[in-house]
Amino acid sequence: MSTPKPSLSGPRRGSRARATTEQLAKILTDRRPSAPGQPDKAVIRLRLLLPRVLLERLVVRAIQEDVPLEAVVEEMLGREGT
Repeated sequence: MSTPKPSLSGPRRGSRARATTEQLAKILTDRRPSAPGQPDKAVIRLRLLLPRVLLERLVVRAIQEDVPLEAVVEEMLGREGT
């Protein structure tokens, strides 16, 4: 008589209440490291492949505003999130 093999898949899906998209995003965001001295911010690194013409426009804006390119991108993403 053979014994059943243990499941490698873990608990079945739906065996507990599912998190909403917002709850899942909060959980995943909370796992990211914070910037030193800024616990309300999380570190994320992105590598973007942009058309050169778009990158040039972003660099022009950064030069005109006298800010780093990353600040321009952060500001644009902040507007999208509101």
